Order: sequence, then C-alpha cells, then structure tokens
Amino acid sequence: MSATLEERVEAIERKLAEIQTRPWLSPPVKKDWQATVGWANNSKLHEAATKAGEDYRRSQTYEKEIEARGGVGY
Repeated sequence: MSATLEERVEAIERKLAEIQTRPWLSPPVKKDWQATVGWANNSKLHEAATKAGEDYRRSQTYEKEIEARGGVGY
C-alpha cells in the first residue's frame, strides 16, 4: 500500500462520480397520482374489473354481513 490516504480518497471519489453518472443507477422518477389517473381508460380489462367490483358490492347485503359474523350484528 504505497498510496497515501489522500490518493486513495481521490480514487474512491473518482470511482463514485463515475458510478453516479450511469443512468440505470439513477433514482427512479417519483410519479404523483395525477400522472397515473386515467391510464386504464378504454381498457377492456379495466372495464371488466370495474364491473366485477360493482357486481360484488351490489351482491353484499346486511344479512350476509351478519351471517359472516356468526349471527352477530352491530
């Protein structure tokens, strides 16, 4: 180890600077919710999932909820 501490630190800093310039190592861009709203518009899969959710919610009744709790209401 003939390198001085300063030389070693400089070498590490150069390597770090090189690594930080690589685009695939950059932190991901954080998207806010407004950028993703509407991404599934006009999608048949989205429409099918929405319809399935609506059908499920309509099928749930107070009686089924009580039955699921073992006959105990609120």
